[in-house]
Amino acid sequence: MTNGGIIFGTINIIRNSMKLLMFLLTLFCFSSATSAQKGKKILLAVFAHPDDELAIAPALSKLAKEYVIYTVYATDGKGGTRIKNIAPDTLGMMRVGEAICSLAKLGLEPPIFLHVDRMDSKYNLRTFWNQTKIAKDSLMNIVQRINPHAIITMGPDGDTGHPEHRVVSSLVTELLLREGWVERYPLYFLLWTKKQADQYADGMDELMYASDQYINLTVKYTREDQQKAWDAARCHQSQFTDEEIEKAILIDKKDSIMATYFRRFKVDKTKRKEF
Repeated sequence: MTNGGIIFGTINIIRNSMKLLMFLLTLFCFSSATSAQKGKKILLAVFAHPDDELAIAPALSKLAKEYVIYTVYATDGKGGTRIKNIAPDTLGMMRVGEAICSLAKLGLEPPIFLHVDRMDSKYNLRTFWNQTKIAKDSLMNIVQRINPHAIITMGPDGDTGHPEHRVVSSLVTELLLREGWVERYPLYFLLWTKKQADQYADGMDELMYASDQYINLTVKYTREDQQKAWDAARCHQSQFTDEEIEKAILIDKKDSIMATYFRRFKVDKTKRKEF
């Protein structure tokens, strides 16, 4: 066999191994969902990429003491990284491992992946349509199987305005509206306040925010929860340097709010004849 054939064969093995790992993780989560429902209530958090959970990591750590939390990622994150000259499938495997590490640090269940590549229309519009359909259909099946008491995702602002964050938020909302599940599965969007956005203004990304009057749910957390969040962040070595993580920790240590806010998505069913 030529060197090219060996390399191609190795890539296929890596790709298939990654798919098998994702399948086994998903199977594990589904098989444990029924037993989990007998005890704690269940929360489902839906994100675009591995590491997105860090936006609410301290709150997830706090909530994990009271709920069984399943985390869904639309992609394995192989399409973007700060590391150069690495094959996408290899990166995908790395980020799957990082997600497993991060969620374990926070006390959450292993990750579930929707098996889509990109969620941004700038790459190819037809691909975008196909990928979003796959993601929506997969998510529908996951929601039905897990049957969560509530769903958490980014707000329509996408947390930092990231287009794939916005798309995933939109898909979750669309699914609940389409299936008539708005009341069955209460949906909560992450909400940053202006005070929080200003606090993290020196961080890596600008935070989008909404008016405080729209806060429906406040999750207060402790320094212990923050420490778990920092440990989780250190799992994502392909995405953050040690210097970036330490800088974020210094900002967190100045935090006097120690809370994550959410806004519940609601639909007014009042019948009207005028706007």
